[in-house]
Amino acid sequence: LPVFSLLALMTLVAIPIVRRVGRAGATLGEAGVPHGLTPLGSDETAKELNVALETTFRCTILGFALAESVVIYGFMVAFLFAEPLYSLPFAAVGWLAMALQWPRASMVERLMSDRARTTLMAG
Repeated sequence: LPVFSLLALMTLVAIPIVRRVGRAGATLGEAGVPHGLTPLGSDETAKELNVALETTFRCTILGFALAESVVIYGFMVAFLFAEPLYSLPFAAVGWLAMALQWPRASMVERLMSDRARTTLMAG
């Protein structure tokens, strides 16, 4: 039980680190659009919004996968010790981690420049 608790704690510590590194790596592709996305428009604000949305999406998926691994550790503990109640703390912590990192508009706005944010809010 302590080993899985330690793994879960290490995973929870890794979530903000992975999200921070993912946000720092936001770059434009060859055509000024993030890889795998079609542009919303041809102006710089649309391109910047595409990068911000793609980065937020990628970081959220990675964070959710790590939070889900905490729930899976609890599932494994329940099977190993044949006690279903052992999984409840792991499940509660994993679900709380997912709820705390749910995507919000403020996450996207933080990734955009002041000029693009002002243009987007005005139009």
